[in-house]
Amino acid sequence: MTGTDGSAVHQLIQIGVATAPDEVFVSDIGYEDWNENPESMAVHGLSADRIRAAPRADAVDADIAAFDLPYVRSYLPRFTSHLGRRSVDLNAVCFTFARTAGSRWKSLKKRSKRFAEEQLDSAQWHDAGYDAVAALLCWEYFKILARGEQS
Repeated sequence: MTGTDGSAVHQLIQIGVATAPDEVFVSDIGYEDWNENPESMAVHGLSADRIRAAPRADAVDADIAAFDLPYVRSYLPRFTSHLGRRSVDLNAVCFTFARTAGSRWKSLKKRSKRFAEEQLDSAQWHDAGYDAVAALLCWEYFKILARGEQS
């Protein structure tokens, strides 16, 4: 995103979807003009030239099949119509596990992200493709916890 003030102010500029660690769709989303927050722009590191050169939202919308929902709903409406109405955020899973295990949710989330980084042998957070694969691996971590195979 070009900022954190919501889709009425800032734009979705990259999306990544992973259905498995080796099945990833990533695309930048381009605009001629956009609103930006310098801190947000520094986090992902996409240049203005790269944003201008990227395919426009309608082209990406035609190619994609799945998240960052407020922005996706605003900029990729056709794709959004294919999403289920029920989705679960990773934080919700962290809250649930923390409450049942007597842990702190932020600690659980950190451990799940560390698990993902170890599986991927790197940390490239805020790259949409990396984030999509890492999210799948975070879910894997919670499945392992649910089976009681790790704490």
